[in-house]
Parts: sequence; structure tokens; C-alpha cells
Amino acid sequence: GTGNKLQGICETFHSAKFRVDETAIPIGLSFHVGYVYDNLRE
Repeated sequence: GTGNKLQGICETFHSAKFRVDETAIPIGLSFHVGYVYDNLRE
């Protein structure tokens, strides 16, 4: 449902971001996990 669509968008965004700046991986990943977790809780 919505979760899969959001996850796909996030993965695409983060993949592009990681290619641009690999140092952003830990930061982006932590934000991504927190964001997904918050959405799953609701």
C-alpha cells in the first residue's frame, strides 16, 4: 500500500543522494529509518 510506495520513493531519493555524497549514508539512513518507523507507528 502506501508504505511500499513511500519506501520506494525514499530508496530512490537516498540512492541518488548516496551517489552524490557517500558521507551522507549514515545520516540519510538514520533519518530514513526514523521516518519509516514514525509512519509505521501511526
